[in-house]
Amino acid sequence: MPSSERWGRGARALVAATLALACAGEPSAARGALPKGVPTGARPLCVGPDASPERADCWTPASVEARLLDPDLEVLRVRRLSSGSQDARVWTLWVPPDGAVFEAKARAQSDVTPHNDPTAGTLVHALQALVLAPTDHVVPPTVTRCLEGVPRRHGKGHAPAGCTLVHLSYWLSRSAPLRALRRDGVLRAPDGDPWDPDPRLFDPERFERDPAYRRAIANLNLIVHLIGHGDAHAQQFVAYEDPFHVFLVDSSTAFSMPRNPAMDRRQDLASLIVPALPADTAARVRALERADVEGLAHAVTFERRGGAMRRAEHAAVIGDPDKRVRDPGSRLQIGLRDDEVEALWSRVRGVQRALRERTLGTLGAAAP
Repeated sequence: MPSSERWGRGARALVAATLALACAGEPSAARGALPKGVPTGARPLCVGPDASPERADCWTPASVEARLLDPDLEVLRVRRLSSGSQDARVWTLWVPPDGAVFEAKARAQSDVTPHNDPTAGTLVHALQALVLAPTDHVVPPTVTRCLEGVPRRHGKGHAPAGCTLVHLSYWLSRSAPLRALRRDGVLRAPDGDPWDPDPRLFDPERFERDPAYRRAIANLNLIVHLIGHGDAHAQQFVAYEDPFHVFLVDSSTAFSMPRNPAMDRRQDLASLIVPALPADTAARVRALERADVEGLAHAVTFERRGGAMRRAEHAAVIGDPDKRVRDPGSRLQIGLRDDEVEALWSRVRGVQRALRERTLGTLGAAAP
């Protein structure tokens, strides 16, 4: 993981293009044509029972994080999302000289509202690393960068430390939305309607007979439950067909964010509704201690050193523990608030208790 968060030429062009797009509402090229010889085609994430870090046709979450944090990251293009109200953009990126082209959803911290907070993506990604093996991850790799020399969007999001927070989430370009999977018969459509906003991802009958589906849905349900996602409707999910694997691609309504009352009429994965977890996942949950959860209160820290904001390891909360973004002087930190840590730890203990009392079962043997 690079320590410097100085914003290079390509990244400055990226933000400039993003800001121009936000103002003008028209597509804008940030760099121009693809440089000659650059590999094309984003890789899928290495997920599923046969995934291996040695495979050349997929990327591990760690390798995606490294690319998103690379100081030489350059932008090729910026486009607006076709749906959604969070003012996100999709950035086409590459790491010279030999990195493949890939995309990331980008949101500035200035996009925070009372109903969604983009910092949650980075915090959920950190949480899933505690309870899921990398090949089981259900949230796209997400990073937060502290970028200097970037103009403010709406007069918000610019920290006293002198940088702007931007959140980058890997774009799963080879995945399919639920409506397409329902239309093609991969998933059952609620009441025969592929566009139904009810996610209805847990199918008890298929859970019994399909091992790949069972593992994917159990791990997904666990994460959505632990983060207390308040609006996990159908458009928040995409999936790979082979191997079957479901992802939550928008976790901004997580932890303490208000719950959408429409979820009362839908299958709400924020409740733990699967009857069992994979044995290796269950072992990870059992092993969680309060200190692990408290570590999410200081998940990402930046310090000013050598004239630049640099990523730093920090084992304690700095600034106001009742805020997710803390900026006391020359330091900047992102983490769960005190009340969010308490609520998360309570949900973890609830899952541990259910496993201990065997009201929540386990599937198969634990991984070696």
